[in-house]
Amino acid sequence: MDVHGLSAKELEIKPQKVLLIGTLGSGKTTLAEYLARDTGFPYASIDGCRIRYGDGTVSGEDSAWDHFLIVLP
Repeated sequence: MDVHGLSAKELEIKPQKVLLIGTLGSGKTTLAEYLARDTGFPYASIDGCRIRYGDGTVSGEDSAWDHFLIVLP
């Protein structure tokens, strides 16, 4: 069935990135690894940017996220 003249294929959601946010130990990494394996999405982690750009402060965390979001595939 068409919705406003669009086919089901045209209505299909085609995300380019998925950002998982949650508390420590909630399973974000595990879910990300499953998604990468099952969908072919590339996997990236904020941890490397935290090590390189963060310093344990709120501004350091902001800097790490800024760099992380820029370099995501």
